[in-house]
Amino acid sequence: ALSGSGRRLHGAHIVDPRTGNPAIGADGAWALAPSAALADALSTAFMVLPAAEVAQYCAKHAQVAGLLLLAGGGEQGCKHFGRDLPGWEVGRG
Repeated sequence: ALSGSGRRLHGAHIVDPRTGNPAIGADGAWALAPSAALADALSTAFMVLPAAEVAQYCAKHAQVAGLLLLAGGGEQGCKHFGRDLPGWEVGRG
């Protein structure tokens, strides 16, 4: 299953539980996982986590892949993490 989260449609609606402030990590995040519920939870978590932590999670969970759209801070562009998928040929994390 594939799920995505982002700020473009709903604005800064995801709260970082560590700070209580809106998530500022990624502009968009997608997760591919074995179930829709897990993909939904992960796409939201990937909005909050730094790219390095998304990479670590995907490396430890072979059935999961992630894609981040980064437009601020020191990183920009799309970063793909986890298993190789046709059509996900963007910058590797």
